[in-house]
Amino acid sequence: MIERYYVERASALAPSPRAVETVLALAARGVAQACVSNSSRAIVDANLDALGIRNILAFSISLDDVLAGKPHPEPFGEAAQRFALPVKTIVAVEDSLAGARSARDAGLYVVGYAPQGSAPIGCDRSIAVLSEILTMFRGQL
Repeated sequence: MIERYYVERASALAPSPRAVETVLALAARGVAQACVSNSSRAIVDANLDALGIRNILAFSISLDDVLAGKPHPEPFGEAAQRFALPVKTIVAVEDSLAGARSARDAGLYVVGYAPQGSAPIGCDRSIAVLSEILTMFRGQL
């Protein structure tokens, strides 16, 4: 019931500042992207549809797709496997301690998104504005 209520109102969600623009700019640079979430499949899909970015992403991983959610490394390990890339070449942008720990323990490079203060512990880099991530992907085409 809670999930249905959320999904029915997903179109009213407000994205994080510069989130959609950053996803679009990364896609324009040829950077493959995925969403790795601790939410259910229905909520992940509703959010991605509301933001209009679902078809831009290579895939998404929800809590329904793994046996153990964040902070376990399985969600990001699954993402790395689907990308078929060495984990050290994958960047995870995270705003929570559980997410940062999951990505770190899976072996990814972790960027902590912290618009209101300090990034989660264990991040390799911290950003306060999502578009700052673009500096890491110049010339990817």
